[in-house]
Amino acid sequence: SEFALTNDEWIATRAVRQIGEYGTSVQLPFLYSCTTNPIIGERAVKSILNIEGVTSNSVGAANVYLSHANLATAREAYDKAVFCRDFLRLIGNMQMPVELHDLSLQVVRNYSANISIGSSMIDEALIAADATYRFSRRRLADLRAAYPRCFNEFQTTYVTNAINELVAYPEANLSD
Repeated sequence: SEFALTNDEWIATRAVRQIGEYGTSVQLPFLYSCTTNPIIGERAVKSILNIEGVTSNSVGAANVYLSHANLATAREAYDKAVFCRDFLRLIGNMQMPVELHDLSLQVVRNYSANISIGSSMIDEALIAADATYRFSRRRLADLRAAYPRCFNEFQTTYVTNAINELVAYPEANLSD
């Protein structure tokens, strides 16, 4: 824990990774306190998930990490989009209560609604994690919100094609 608080990014991230691999629930309060740290926040959430699994508390930690407003660089936004993809893959492979699954999806959707990087990656991960999402009004709303924030030709084309695929169906026929 002391190494994780150094000013050296390499040492800090590896220290938190080691806590995730070898730590116990005793280290959880420290890890929860690190979720807003821009350098080790992602690693702290992954360590929390590794120690306690997907719980309402760990989903809350993911939400804190993702909602932290200091997206100073495009790289940080991309890293959070990758985290969302990996998080959705994790919950897709687990048996959990429906409420917890839905909460996890909502955390990712909330993040996706406010970013311009990684929209296509998150959309594909949401489709894989939730069978009802692909042809839903939720997805259409998410894609429409993402469209003005598309920053390159690939993202614009992906979002446009996905919207066109959905509007080909009458919107009333889409699930909620």
